[in-house]
Amino acid sequence: MNLILQHGPSVANLMVIHDELKCLGEYLVKTDSITIMPEEVFERTQRTYYSLIKKNVSRSNLAIKKLNYNLPSKRFHQPPIELEYENIGVEFVEYLKQTLKIQDNNFIDRESFDNPSGKDCQSIKDWSLENLKSLCQRSKEKQLAIIGTESKASFTEIAKETNTLDYKIYYYESIKDFIAAHVVKIEFLTEDWLSENIDFEFIYDHIIYSENKRIRDSLFNIPDVKANYKSFSYIIEQIQPLDRKFTVHEMLDKRLIITISISAELGIEITMEKSKASRFTPSMTKMKKCLYADIEVVVMLKDKIIIDMEEIQYRVIDHNL
Repeated sequence: MNLILQHGPSVANLMVIHDELKCLGEYLVKTDSITIMPEEVFERTQRTYYSLIKKNVSRSNLAIKKLNYNLPSKRFHQPPIELEYENIGVEFVEYLKQTLKIQDNNFIDRESFDNPSGKDCQSIKDWSLENLKSLCQRSKEKQLAIIGTESKASFTEIAKETNTLDYKIYYYESIKDFIAAHVVKIEFLTEDWLSENIDFEFIYDHIIYSENKRIRDSLFNIPDVKANYKSFSYIIEQIQPLDRKFTVHEMLDKRLIITISISAELGIEITMEKSKASRFTPSMTKMKKCLYADIEVVVMLKDKIIIDMEEIQYRVIDHNL
């Protein structure tokens, strides 16, 4: 689900925040979600990080100065640390944007919303309920998570007005709380889990059977084939997967919907027997060909158990039949 960061990540403990952001970033990729941040929050986080790095460098330089004073041998002398703070600030901004999947159009300023209070969206109460609902309904899950600094009690009123059968808004006081509530639910879903629990060979066999039947039934409806060929077979012999990706969505009814996208190569054998042969052209011709297919499989889980597999969708690229 998509997130609104109502306050920036705490940068006081960089080791902890790095682990939390990495975990959150992996969740956003796996669920094909984005992070929305008010501009004021983003700029404040950038300033805090800048100040923290500057303070740490100052402390380090003081420690180096004392060390140099206490160790007279020049072999141990260490020059002061000099950093280009502007470049560090830019690097941190890019790191946040990339990790949290923040795009420029995901920054929200005060004018972007119907905000009757006229405040800078520092509080969840400053957001229009209609806008929160709109953000919520943009996602496949029809859900939205807000990470802020307010207490659960202050969110009760919002929750009553927004948590209907159609959509739901969650509120968490920290990234850590969100990870505990949602990220851990889908941690088990990995490429290894998919390989162990989903019969991809069955899926490929299904596509081969369906496509071959479709082609066989339609071939002799082509006028040129009817007029010039005694027999004409076009058979997919094998499917070789080239790339596989998946996304997962946690639905309101607690189901997990996994969408698996596969790029694959199709090995084709074409056999043609002309109605009339000549000295120069043989009556029977066989050839091999490769085509490519985009395959999409949708799987539903509940309590880590597969409960349904929706109809397999696939699209053969450069298919002329």
